[in-house]
Amino acid sequence: MIDLNSKKEIILIDDEPLNLISWRGMAGKYKLNFKGYTSSKEFFENLPTDKYSTYIYVDYELGNENGIQVIENIKKHGFQFVSLATGQSDLLHSKINQVGKEFPGQFMSEISD
Repeated sequence: MIDLNSKKEIILIDDEPLNLISWRGMAGKYKLNFKGYTSSKEFFENLPTDKYSTYIYVDYELGNENGIQVIENIKKHGFQFVSLATGQSDLLHSKINQVGKEFPGQFMSEISD
């Protein structure tokens, strides 16, 4: 469950510009803080300081990078809420939360209330 009192930021790491544009638009609609990065390098150059209220979503096929490896690296930095964003329906990793490529729906009803 998302604690909206501590909710600070949604981050998408995805090499597809249209996904970043779409998520930025949805975040703006719901007045959420959003940052989008096209690579893990770009993310780590702008590493957030709040590890407990930053929600990070990583594309599975991230250019030349493997999204699962990127998530494992992010988690090593202590981030609590990291999910794999993919269009694939098969479970890709048993210990990593997996969501679709659409903007995370759990934010919609909880934030608009």
